[in-house]
Amino acid sequence: MKWEDISHLNGKKFRRATGVYRGVFEEMLNCISNYKSSHRKHPNRGGISILSLENQVLMTVLYWREYRSQENMGLDFHISQSRVSRIITKIEDILIKSGSFSIPGKKVLKDVNSGYEVIIVDVTETPTERPKKNKNGNTVARKSDTH
Repeated sequence: MKWEDISHLNGKKFRRATGVYRGVFEEMLNCISNYKSSHRKHPNRGGISILSLENQVLMTVLYWREYRSQENMGLDFHISQSRVSRIITKIEDILIKSGSFSIPGKKVLKDVNSGYEVIIVDVTETPTERPKKNKNGNTVARKSDTH
């Protein structure tokens, strides 16, 4: 599935296909395009990317959603597994550096004044009745009887 295949989908179908809302996807695109335009030291260096920015973000989001193998994703996007890995790592690093898509740490979550819900599960072991193992119950063939 490429960007051209899902760009026309409405909100619910887009979220079902990608795992994120269209607005969040567009925020990711804006964040990455702003980062690339402001951090380009030498704009004429480097090759032109095979995948558009939309397809790179879509590949990253689909990797998070489906957690497919990168080799399999490379087959869908017609690139190598190593390039898939580099693109996903690059997109993740840019989104983390932006700070817009970071998740609060444990300390922040512990400080929130929310009530804890406790669930108690009874996991006591009970003995199971099984037939006893003895010589009479097993049929054993002797080597001399199996000619």
